[in-house]
Amino acid sequence: YGLIGAGGTLANVLFGAAAIKISTSLGTSALLLVCAVLLFGTGLASAAAGRLGRQRLFAKAVSARATAPRRTAGGMSRVLSSGHLRTVAALAAITFFTTTLVDFQFKVIAANNYSHDDLAAFFGGVSAVVGVLALLLQLFGTGRLLSRAGVIGSLALLPLSLLTGNLALVVFPALWAATATKGADTLFRYSVNDATTQILYLPVAPQARVTAKAFIDGVVKPVAIGVCGLALVGYRLWLGGDPYRLAWLALGLSAAWLAVVASLRSQYIRSLQENLRNRRLDLDSTGHRELDGSSNGVLVRALASADSREVLNALELLPHLQNVELDNRVEGLLDHPVPEVRVASLAYYARRQSMRFANSIFRRFDDPDARVRAAAIDAFSAIGRDKAVRSVRGFLTDADPSIRASAVTGMIRYGGLDGVLVAAEALKTLINHKEPVMRAHAAKVLGAIGVSNFYQPVLQLMNDPDPSVRRQAINAAAGLRSAEFVIPLIYKTQSVETAREAIAALTAYGSSIVPTLTKVLGNGIEDPEIRRAIAKVLGRLGTPEAVQAILRHLEEPDEELRTRLYRALARSVRGQPLAGASLRPVQAAIEKEFDRAYHVLHAAETLGLTAAPLAQAPRSGDRAAAALLASALAEEVSRTESRIFLLLAVIYPDAEMEHIHAGIHGAAQADAPRRRSNAVELLDNLLDRSLKTKFLPLLDELPRTERLRLVSEVMLLPRLTRDETLHALCRDQDEWIRACALWYSAQSRCALAGDWVVAASGDASAVVREIALTSLPLAAPDRAESIAEARLTDEAPVVRRQAALITTRRSLEQF
Repeated sequence: YGLIGAGGTLANVLFGAAAIKISTSLGTSALLLVCAVLLFGTGLASAAAGRLGRQRLFAKAVSARATAPRRTAGGMSRVLSSGHLRTVAALAAITFFTTTLVDFQFKVIAANNYSHDDLAAFFGGVSAVVGVLALLLQLFGTGRLLSRAGVIGSLALLPLSLLTGNLALVVFPALWAATATKGADTLFRYSVNDATTQILYLPVAPQARVTAKAFIDGVVKPVAIGVCGLALVGYRLWLGGDPYRLAWLALGLSAAWLAVVASLRSQYIRSLQENLRNRRLDLDSTGHRELDGSSNGVLVRALASADSREVLNALELLPHLQNVELDNRVEGLLDHPVPEVRVASLAYYARRQSMRFANSIFRRFDDPDARVRAAAIDAFSAIGRDKAVRSVRGFLTDADPSIRASAVTGMIRYGGLDGVLVAAEALKTLINHKEPVMRAHAAKVLGAIGVSNFYQPVLQLMNDPDPSVRRQAINAAAGLRSAEFVIPLIYKTQSVETAREAIAALTAYGSSIVPTLTKVLGNGIEDPEIRRAIAKVLGRLGTPEAVQAILRHLEEPDEELRTRLYRALARSVRGQPLAGASLRPVQAAIEKEFDRAYHVLHAAETLGLTAAPLAQAPRSGDRAAAALLASALAEEVSRTESRIFLLLAVIYPDAEMEHIHAGIHGAAQADAPRRRSNAVELLDNLLDRSLKTKFLPLLDELPRTERLRLVSEVMLLPRLTRDETLHALCRDQDEWIRACALWYSAQSRCALAGDWVVAASGDASAVVREIALTSLPLAAPDRAESIAEARLTDEAPVVRRQAALITTRRSLEQF
């Protein structure tokens, strides 16, 4: 936005200079042709921007956010209920009333002094000169002015300059005075004043800020301009329209403007105090990290507040600000009755590392709260460095693990050679301690020390029998980022207890480990959970190398792995959209997903399956098996649809496909039909024809037969018999579909079910093997006992249990 604003100011300079040349050489009328050409170019640029931003524009249609009128109405109530916002609204009203008046008087006075050709050249010259000054001020002066004069002082600059200009116009009624006044308006309004006005919204809660700004910018501003216009019409009609006499009115308005700015100071400070107390300051939304004197005073009062929440919020805010020196104020907080405040104050001094406060920090070594003592040791070690070893070494054997850990960390990080030698034995004791909490603190210490050569004890703790110690050791590995940790971390993703920490630790390595991750990902015999976790890591990395690794594995047979890879790719391309050859694997993958979805639908149609509501579904027999298989196939179509949306998010990264997907499946919401229709309409306008003709029938609520008919025009669907379709489902890539198809074939007494069930008894999936054994008595009773006996030693307990049931039942029958 800063670049765009600077571009507008630069345009004033260039076209101001051009206006001088054109009007003097070709006449003022030629400027109309220039304006027409520029407006035509604006139309072309708007159309191009619309095409480039089509994904974002269409995505707004399914965001289900409140409409602009509602925001404005809510903004009016917020403005009226807040004293600070009422003053901001009054400031906006008087600003635009006065500047409209100044603009009018300048143009009328200039028109009285120049003919139309010379007038155009004069306007162009003023625009060029003021544009150069405004550009320099915007680029180099606004930030410095704001930091020195503060918010209120910067806001006073424009009305003060207009007051001075209008005073000069009253005393010296001449064109130069009017030009100086208008120049001051253009110079300060679009650079200093507009930027500073945005900071006035800093004390406003983020959820209220948007609506309040919408009301002030969308209602107050145009109303003020319109009222001024009507007043000027009346002035010309009934009072003669002398522009010089308007200087008296502008003079009074400028004085009133200054009064509003002065009154805004107290409101601004009061709002800052309230929001600092409630931790609602949104400093990241502003472009400046420097507070003026009044804001600094608010921070001082917050540090002295009796409310501990306000004090903690102020301490948390201090590191985010520049040129704020409040060390002496923080020193008194070391004796604060609330331990959390004392800990936060010590953390502040640990960052500041000022020797002036070492004695005050040292006194906290005797604090009754263990957390405060640990924080004091951290801060004292950071400040004293090797001189702190003598004072800190006594805590190496403290009974409290956090205090002992702080002492070891401080001495090794800051104590030099003496600190390392003294603390090494204490660290070994922590690592081999019988209590898990001590070993967990040892891992924390190793991570805090930050020495990558200390990888051996971290590896030891990563294999600790206690899961909390393992997780803390993995967190330490993330900080050390030693090459020796990569493979162990990859295998830690296999366990549910450590997967989250291991994924975060691998992500911390960055793109340097992508080659290793790619090798593991490409190993088809590796544990599926590990490969799925690697897909997640690659998505979090999001580097070009990670994206290429994902693209090479989009055709994995494991559905869950493909889903993880698609999601990782969609996450990666948000900041770097794919193009050209990189999109081809994505397009190939989406075609395969379409093929998968319609083959499953076609199989359900061939078998004549109808998914019955759960409450009405039969509980046994072939109808129950048919309902179960229909449900499995419907779930597969739904999962495939979700995967297609992930791939569409890669092809259209700015279209917010997750909102579109939610809009289509938001059946629980009252406006679900409207959201669904909006989402489908969005896809109809957004997708390319080749995608649209295949995807929209899948989403349509038409009968299954009609959907298949629509897509048959662009896709070749298999022509299989009922038995061939059922046999294909018994060998499907999804284990649950295979299991349901086997059970259905047995329950429906399919002639070939026996061979299929026998073959499935050796399936790679334990679920399929279990269902195959369950189906044997129906599908292949003569072979049930021999196959069950072979499965009595199966690796899966559920399979062994089912095999034992069959053999036991057959033995009882024979008995």
